Amino acid sequence: MELTFFADLASDRGLQNVPFFIIGAYRNNEVREGHPLNIALELMKKNGVRLYIMDILPFTKHEMTELLWQILGGKDEDVPGSSLLAEYLFNESQGNLFFYFEATTLGAV
Repeated sequence: MELTFFADLASDRGLQNVPFFIIGAYRNNEVREGHPLNIALELMKKNGVRLYIMDILPFTKHEMTELLWQILGGKDEDVPGSSLLAEYLFNESQGNLFFYFEATTLGAV
């Protein structure tokens, strides 16, 4: 769907009192000034649309290690090498949970 659709929807005075809810996700390091998403968000703000933006921070190394231990069913005592694997996956993912789950579900584990 085109991002301009959302900007047009936000600027249509006839739809000003019609509630709508949009959930989206993007990597803020990939959306620069002039990107269509930023333009659409600015148009929405100018037209009085209430925007709630939530930053999702990367997971910590400790959180990712605990998660892997839950996936594997144990710590190093139960699953030898799991700490090394957790460290490797954290270094590769830098706390990005999507990458982490992709790596663990695609057989990297």
